[in-house]
Amino acid sequence: SGKLTLATGGQVTGASTATASFGSLEWTGGNLNAKVTATGSANVSGGAKTIGTGGELTVAGGTTTANAWTGAVTNQGKLNHSAGSTDIQTAFGNSGTVTAAAGTLRLSGGVSNAANAAIIVEAGAQLEFASDAILAMNSELKGNGLARFSGGILDANGTVAIKAFDFNAGQLTGTNTFTGNLNWNGGDWNASAPGNTTTIGDLGVLNLGNTTGHHEFNFRNILNNGTVNWISGRIRGGNGSMFDNVNRFNDLNTGANTIENPAAFGGTFTFTNNGRYDKTAGGTTTFAVEFTNNGALNITAGAIVFSGVFTNNDKGSIQLGNGASAQFASALSFGANAPLTGTGTINAPKVTAGGLVSPGVSPGSLTLTGDLTLLGTSELLIELAGATQSVTYDFLSVGGTAALGGATLKVSFLNGYQSSVSANDTFTVLTANGAGGLTGLFNNVSNGQRLFTIDGFGSFQVNFGASSAFTAATNSVVLSSFAPIPEPSTWALMGIGAVLVLLNLRRRKA
Repeated sequence: SGKLTLATGGQVTGASTATASFGSLEWTGGNLNAKVTATGSANVSGGAKTIGTGGELTVAGGTTTANAWTGAVTNQGKLNHSAGSTDIQTAFGNSGTVTAAAGTLRLSGGVSNAANAAIIVEAGAQLEFASDAILAMNSELKGNGLARFSGGILDANGTVAIKAFDFNAGQLTGTNTFTGNLNWNGGDWNASAPGNTTTIGDLGVLNLGNTTGHHEFNFRNILNNGTVNWISGRIRGGNGSMFDNVNRFNDLNTGANTIENPAAFGGTFTFTNNGRYDKTAGGTTTFAVEFTNNGALNITAGAIVFSGVFTNNDKGSIQLGNGASAQFASALSFGANAPLTGTGTINAPKVTAGGLVSPGVSPGSLTLTGDLTLLGTSELLIELAGATQSVTYDFLSVGGTAALGGATLKVSFLNGYQSSVSANDTFTVLTANGAGGLTGLFNNVSNGQRLFTIDGFGSFQVNFGASSAFTAATNSVVLSSFAPIPEPSTWALMGIGAVLVLLNLRRRKA
């Protein structure tokens, strides 16, 4: 319950198993090489002082004012913070272990966390970096608590494994991996030269929310192996910056936000989607940089404008939701393994499809404002659940010319509609509204021929092109005159009837 005063030239030593508790600590110099607990205030000032490799200081009380440390401290042993608030206002060097078990530990004078050193922030505790901080390679910042960076330069190298990290101001440098929740609310991640990468770990989450309007990472690459939630603020990079989405990118913007390369940065900035990009909120997102899609691009609400170069590689897919749209500055191409599906609108001068084309998240309609070219490897899938176009059966609307190109037409039923469809029902499933109209042929059915549904329930007459028997089918594909395939039991009865007829004929001849 007493007071420990340790001045310059002094030293506290003791057995490694013993702990001395004091009501307060007045530390103005000297070395601490024993286990000491300050249950009240711990006032640190004066000259340089060290917690030795065998020392352990536990701060278990006090207030922010009482625990404003102004003396330089080097920790080679253990520093435990278990209650109250402590602000270390001068340079703090850690080559041992710092544990924030409760309360708030603020490092406002700068900190250097050396290789093999550890800073642990436990659940419920907070650690704040309020000035320059160095996290050396092979050092540790971990735990289930919260770390906050609020100014200066954070030179982070290696893995940052703390559960929650708020980056609110300042600058991030170094090459680093974050495995917890990283909240980028302010500041920048700009580097001065290429070669720096920030990686979001497999279970990590990067939340992009910014009241200043920008998330800047000039000269830096971002690799997302976890989840990105883009809530607000522009995304800006340059001079070779790359954003590589390997796993999940959630576009949650409700306003108008841009991914761009500002003139002040120069160089290039590219965005590559190797995973899944989901836009689920209204508003318009504009990509003013090169975008390469090798994964799934799902636009279920709002709009995305690709004003830069857009490349859709063989496995890249695009799916639109009802009322959603995607706008492309140049022609759009889908490979044999890249499906085009959804119910929204694609604004592009031309779309070439080599894989599955499936209007609607069936049933529904898909609108293409430009020309459409289907390749011989493509399949147009139409699903029928009723007789109302775009509502209960699929419809593909083409603003320009539609070239069938030897594609395969496939038709199937949904929701048991095969039981109620009538031979008098007609289904206009594709219309080309441009001056060039509808050209070419399907590879599996000619104009006026019948096509069996892929689910085996029957066949339709298919009409399309200028020589169509249906006037309305001149620039459309129309299904009509459904003929069901009899049930197996019906075939069996018909077979029995045929056998009886043959037997009766034989008897007559006899």
